[in-house]
Amino acid sequence: VISITIFLFVNLQQLSANTRSVKANDAIRCAALYLIASSITKPSKAMGEQSKEAKALSGLQMMFQGIFSTMEHERLNRTITNGMIREAKSKMATALGKQYDTRGGVWDILVLEMRCNAWRIIIGKRLKALGKGASKAQMRQVFRSVSGLPPSPEFDAGPQSRWNSSRNLINKSFLAWCKLGRPTPLSLINELLRPKSANKPKHNSNKEQTLIGCDDEIIDIDLNTNIIEQKWISMLKDHPADQFRLGNMYQKGEAPDGDREVQKNFKLAIFWWKRAAVQGYGLAQQELGRSLMTGVGILKDNILAHMWFNIAASNGIEYSATMRDYLEQKMTPSDIAIATNKARKCLSSNYKKCGFLN
Repeated sequence: VISITIFLFVNLQQLSANTRSVKANDAIRCAALYLIASSITKPSKAMGEQSKEAKALSGLQMMFQGIFSTMEHERLNRTITNGMIREAKSKMATALGKQYDTRGGVWDILVLEMRCNAWRIIIGKRLKALGKGASKAQMRQVFRSVSGLPPSPEFDAGPQSRWNSSRNLINKSFLAWCKLGRPTPLSLINELLRPKSANKPKHNSNKEQTLIGCDDEIIDIDLNTNIIEQKWISMLKDHPADQFRLGNMYQKGEAPDGDREVQKNFKLAIFWWKRAAVQGYGLAQQELGRSLMTGVGILKDNILAHMWFNIAASNGIEYSATMRDYLEQKMTPSDIAIATNKARKCLSSNYKKCGFLN
């Protein structure tokens, strides 16, 4: 009986520690997300004062940092300093930036913001019930007892829905943050501590930095996809067969489930076919060849069209061989030789040297 009691006690303690760790991690993710969102705030007209938007976002960060600090203090049994919070928030902001850079990452971050907002409402009500004279101990008790990050609210694609407001916030925030050089509290402090003679990036420059995620094509795609599209991108972004389906979605103007909220967009169809094609997916290679042959969604180029038909045929797509032979009737022997050489070079480079995909 004693052994069983000790076993249960140890496991309960471990479960409690894990719960606190998850709650702390979720809180610092929310704090980092609203740190990034503060990139779009404008300075107040009054010297040295924050704008209302900046104050609101700063307040959200402080609230989630309070949960993080409380949970980590209990888990580690030590004082959580501002430096530790700053480091954790900076690392999480960088991680969110990398997540945003992945196709479909926008949807994942959108869901996170919806969950953080739902959590904000729950925590806000608990804090408001304490009254204005609440002590730090009372606030920590709220942070300690409040439930963890809630599930996201029911999806709603309506133009006035909170989901669309969140989408706009996320896209504008990450674009603004990108143009600033993706600063974090830790990077800004490190910059201030560098010797003045050192060449250091200026995070407050209006000039867009050359960073992953600041690519014009990627930004354009993320800002011009609606919430339905972002949902499907999240689900189908990882594998070439699914990327091919995303290309077809934009070509037809219809989601895989038949939803016609998707607008036809041949530029985005090409974008996703490219990504499947360079992973050796024959059907996507065939569609690139067809687009290049007709000039739909991309500049017409018979040499590159022949190249992709040839590659698709080598990957087992029989109809591509028919399209290649048909196209040869409109090409000179010299152009055919160039196209054949390009196909050979593309395959031998493992799709690293494929004309416009360089």
